[in-house]
Amino acid sequence: RRRTVPRRAAKGNAVEKRDVPSQVWPVAAAAVMGISSSAALARGVAGEAAPVVIACWRVAGASALNLATRRARRGVAALDGRDATLAARSGLLLAAHFLLFFEALRRTSVLRSTILVGLCPLWVGLADRISGREVPDAFWLGCASAVAGTAVLAGDASGAAAVTGDALAAASGVLWAAYILAGRDARARVGASTWQAGVCLAATCVLAPAALLRGDALWG
Repeated sequence: RRRTVPRRAAKGNAVEKRDVPSQVWPVAAAAVMGISSSAALARGVAGEAAPVVIACWRVAGASALNLATRRARRGVAALDGRDATLAARSGLLLAAHFLLFFEALRRTSVLRSTILVGLCPLWVGLADRISGREVPDAFWLGCASAVAGTAVLAGDASGAAAVTGDALAAASGVLWAAYILAGRDARARVGASTWQAGVCLAATCVLAPAALLRGDALWG
């Protein structure tokens, strides 16, 4: 069974209808729940493993899940030089994002870290505006509401550790935005599973050696 969602045409006010497979909705719901709960789960193991180790297993698991499909394996193997370079660059940014985010979770609350990293769309919008891309007015209205809500929910930070954690969380949000911007053009050419597999594989290749160089055990 398929649900139909409207999509505005490029020109004029006509609205065309596009069919969305019904199985997309439960997958999307599961993805939202997974992202929403990731910070709390990571905070639960923060005392048992170093942030670089948590970040490494986070991207390694995502890469393995995507590479389990033949389409992703073939897609990664077929990446040309330009897209492979973009995937490697995006993987480096993603690795830095997760490293800072999981470090922030050790210093500040789950609520504050999640809210601050969630400002990522604001940084993307600002980068687009600076680069000359058109950004709808409704986007800025939404960002203003989000920032106001962030200030209310986050409250005041207490202690140097909390301030440092907030700064790390905010920086991880900036890196997340940079990751999105770095791979935006490639994602228009490369399939989603191929892109995620390549990017997360590149991030794993950065984080695993970093953990070993620090003397942090990846297992056990």
